[in-house]
Amino acid sequence: MSFTAVVSGETAITARGPLKEAAERVLGRLWIDQVPVRLASEDASLWPSAATAGVAGRPLCWPGQPGPGRAALDRAEELRAGARAEGLTEVVLLGGGAPARAAELIAASGGAPLTVLDGLEPGPLLRLRDDGERLGRTLVTVTGDDPGAETLRSVLAGMLADTGLSPAETARRFVTVAEPRTAAAKHAAEAGHPPVEAPAATAFGALSPYALVPAALAGADVRALLEEATAVLPALTRPENNPGLVLGAILGGAARAGRRTAVLGGYAAAQPGLARWAADLLDEATGGRMVPVVQEGGLPLAPADDLFLVTFGGRPHQDDATVAGPLAAQLVVWEYAAAVAAYLLEADP
Repeated sequence: MSFTAVVSGETAITARGPLKEAAERVLGRLWIDQVPVRLASEDASLWPSAATAGVAGRPLCWPGQPGPGRAALDRAEELRAGARAEGLTEVVLLGGGAPARAAELIAASGGAPLTVLDGLEPGPLLRLRDDGERLGRTLVTVTGDDPGAETLRSVLAGMLADTGLSPAETARRFVTVAEPRTAAAKHAAEAGHPPVEAPAATAFGALSPYALVPAALAGADVRALLEEATAVLPALTRPENNPGLVLGAILGGAARAGRRTAVLGGYAAAQPGLARWAADLLDEATGGRMVPVVQEGGLPLAPADDLFLVTFGGRPHQDDATVAGPLAAQLVVWEYAAAVAAYLLEADP
């Protein structure tokens, strides 16, 4: 049989031809190595960096785990209520990588406006500066802990101060999501920015405060999203119909077989931004051992021995692999799958 499908709840994963065969070759190893159980129990021995963080007592953003995000919900809702009371309805996120893409995706799925600034390209900043009314109702969330994010924060602070806000009023316009005792957390305390505690950042941040706090501040119903995501977790520990394990075997197995380029294609029915988030996730989790490329429209993909096509809600009997399901399930399954692929490729996410 050249085609296979795994269905769990509303989530469906399919693979055909060489991808199905590549996945079957690695599934046995994953079970022998007890990868599903170790992922579910947050076993730090899976990756060197996780083991190091465990020794240092630093919790990490773990694949598909909603606990840290749930712990920050009350704080996020409190901050959102305070912002709305002050007329702050626009949210700008200073951060990058997969968690920032996830925040953008979650906000968009709920129709909530969220602007992500993850570089020093001046266009978005100039547009915000020149729209005084919009700037006047803007709240800034800082999740990045790098010089670029600090530069953006400084520029935005200056723009807000130029509107006539006092230093204290300007400080309250910033919410910082950071691991305790880091440079970002210390700077937030010194500047008077409201803080939200988070684990150490990793690629697996879609259900962490790094993604959920800005999405919640923008107006997304992240509490409902977490409930839906939690319902998927039992499927990721079982030996059969485990969508995350199978998708990870497809991705990692294909890369091990020489198909390192994963072309992520979206159809009109797919959630906007889902492919771009998954691409960032795979790139970061596998340390470049996979090369994800997002295809949005254009000519059909020409077959090649070094790439494969994954579509979102695509054509199961025509596309190399397909993934379908509601957003919350996709966030969990893709993070789990990226972790499995990283393990197979001996990457340290």
